[in-house]
Amino acid sequence: MEISYFIQGIANKVVEVSGVKLDVSQRSTVPKEVWLSQEQLAAREKDTDLIVLRTSKQTQNLEDVELKQFDPSFQIEDHKIPCRVAQCSATKNFIHESESEGNGKMVKRDLFVCKDHREKLMNGISKYCIQKNVPVDVASLKKVDLTGYTSLIGVLEKAFMHLKSKWWKDASDCLLAEMFLNTRNFLIITNALLNPDEDNEEAVLGPYLRLLLQVIANPVMLRNGIMILRELMYMIVFIYRIMYVWIHIPVGNPGAKLGSGLAGIFAVLIAIYFWGLFRVQLAVLVFCAGLVGSALFDLLNPPRDRYQSGILQLLQTIQATPDRQLYHVSANDRGDIRLTLDVPTTTSAL
Repeated sequence: MEISYFIQGIANKVVEVSGVKLDVSQRSTVPKEVWLSQEQLAAREKDTDLIVLRTSKQTQNLEDVELKQFDPSFQIEDHKIPCRVAQCSATKNFIHESESEGNGKMVKRDLFVCKDHREKLMNGISKYCIQKNVPVDVASLKKVDLTGYTSLIGVLEKAFMHLKSKWWKDASDCLLAEMFLNTRNFLIITNALLNPDEDNEEAVLGPYLRLLLQVIANPVMLRNGIMILRELMYMIVFIYRIMYVWIHIPVGNPGAKLGSGLAGIFAVLIAIYFWGLFRVQLAVLVFCAGLVGSALFDLLNPPRDRYQSGILQLLQTIQATPDRQLYHVSANDRGDIRLTLDVPTTTSAL
């Protein structure tokens, strides 16, 4: 599989800003595909985890990426896939067949959003980016520009693990790790549920990856850029009725900050006892007390809980319908990501 100039440019930039040692030349990071048959999906339907997309063990051991391929609409008997927006009557009749070694042809009917709602999504993304003073040309990328985007999954994963494993991480390391992990997850979700449908690929990946490259290339906009990327991701996955909660990486380790702060205070108190109170010692004491306070605040008020309460409340209002099941994507900061399917219990929906 070839890799476009645009995708190659993102890979090179990720390696540059993260400091990970990785060969991102053509073909070196292209993942394998593993197809799941209808029978395999039916057998997993009653399991807690319908499909495990990637495990923490695979992530932390830097194992080769294997992308699960399957029919996201396997519960729909005919080929008319409904628009994922509730109350919309539009449908699309399509099948993508791929040769799978040992299994013959496998059918993949991607989740579908009609043209009208896709245009509303693109307009919404464009307006949001303008409001945030980071205008993005949402229609500037075509399918050919996104060729080989799955090669970024392994690159982002390795960059995330490199930053996460650093003994001392500053704020930018933590923010980059957070951005790389969630983008990896977003690309895995896209590949599993929305690709190879060409309309999906351009609408979903084009704006997000264009903004991602801007954020990576401009460290000044890192913190604000991540917030915008998060909102873009929510706008995209929610319209497809995919439930995903952004993973937050704390800026600094609360336990380490608490330990360092207490140790520093103890050391300064000993110095004061023997040599008296001086301006430098007072400054160090104030700094260490700040570490302790910050650590306690993070431990008692996890950033993820503070940040995501509104999103979690929104997710509770979205329900599955007989022809529009919900895909729940659960993930964590260890690298796990898996899919579960919400079987409808009511006909009402958001």
